[in-house]
Amino acid sequence: MRIWICGVRGSTPTPGRDFDRYGGHTSCLAIALDGERPSLIVDAGTGIRLASDFFGENAGLFDGQPYQGAILLSHMHWDHTQGLPFFAAGNSAGSRVDLYVPAQGDTESILARFMSPPHFPIPPSGLLGSWSFNASSRARQ
Repeated sequence: MRIWICGVRGSTPTPGRDFDRYGGHTSCLAIALDGERPSLIVDAGTGIRLASDFFGENAGLFDGQPYQGAILLSHMHWDHTQGLPFFAAGNSAGSRVDLYVPAQGDTESILARFMSPPHFPIPPSGLLGSWSFNASSRARQ
């Protein structure tokens, strides 16, 4: 298994030279089986933009390869969700994304609170590819 740390910052992304060593993107991990592209992403902070880089030739730059996998949001704070509409490999024709969040009502409606006009140009239903919006009411034991 391989884990890429795409973002680790707290509440807001922090750009600039002072953050070159540790990064300035908010929470996102990309997880893959050895030798494969990531099929699980944990949290969708601004670091999720970097995860698209793993879907190109030789695991290089994103070249239009669609994401096929799951995204697990640990909770719904902005620093764990704000990158979601900027995940190019997931927001592309041919992608299949199963999004899982803690139960708080209708998942797509909750996401639409920040991801729809006037705050954002499209609602979650406007994402390209095939997306499922799932909520879990309790952890499995």
